[in-house]
Amino acid sequence: MTLRLLSLSTLYPASVRPGFGRFVARQMEALAARPDWDVTVINPIGLPPLPAALMPHSYDRCVPSR
Repeated sequence: MTLRLLSLSTLYPASVRPGFGRFVARQMEALAARPDWDVTVINPIGLPPLPAALMPHSYDRCVPSR
């Protein structure tokens, strides 16, 4: 029986950050090397969220007041 794994990890080496998330890459590569595992890795690369001070005024109502 083949086990299938889908890994969604923002901590994964990419061309712009080759040393980033090496531990995750090593874990996934170790599982993929086994004959009974089918491993797929998705490394979503996006922009980090804006600081609250830079958010448009319309988002003020979405942030709870303290």
